[in-house]
Amino acid sequence: MASSKFSKTGGRLPPKPQPVKFNLPVEQYTPYALLVKLGKEEISEKDLRREYTRLRNIAQKRITRLNADPLLKRLENVKDAISTGFPTLKEIGKSSTALAGHLAGLRTFLTKEESTVYGARRKFERNVQKASEAAGGFVNAGNYPDFDRFMRFARETTRGFRIGSPEIADFFDDYSGKYSTQEDLESAFAEWLAMGGEVE
Repeated sequence: MASSKFSKTGGRLPPKPQPVKFNLPVEQYTPYALLVKLGKEEISEKDLRREYTRLRNIAQKRITRLNADPLLKRLENVKDAISTGFPTLKEIGKSSTALAGHLAGLRTFLTKEESTVYGARRKFERNVQKASEAAGGFVNAGNYPDFDRFMRFARETTRGFRIGSPEIADFFDDYSGKYSTQEDLESAFAEWLAMGGEVE
């Protein structure tokens, strides 16, 4: 296994994980394709259930590792990746449709870069660099999680308004230190937006 590389953000990156091996071609992990294979008896439901259990075990280990990382569990893209969770076969029941849907969800999760600590940290470093370049240099590894969360909130809030990302980033830079919680900052942004983006 390859040795850890030193992360630009100051921590040790774990070894790069091996890609997950799927028992079917990865593009066949869609609900429709899996149900067609079942219908044509090209694969048995027993084999699909075995594959689901195997992939779910891999996914659950990855989720546990991501949740144990104090930085990564604060990142919105990681929260999105791990938010769904994967039910047990008992919870899925006997529905072939549900099984196929959850297998497709596992494929989606396990092929995302941010499904591993290594991939999530590499993506984090790239995102910090891009955000810092785009926002004028004030974004760094320490404030990026809050900046990312705020930018997502602001983009949702400003739909239909003529306010672009540079103005939103400027607001974060100017006001993030004045509020003790992210919620207070978001409320201040909503008020700022209601006043047409006028500075207090």
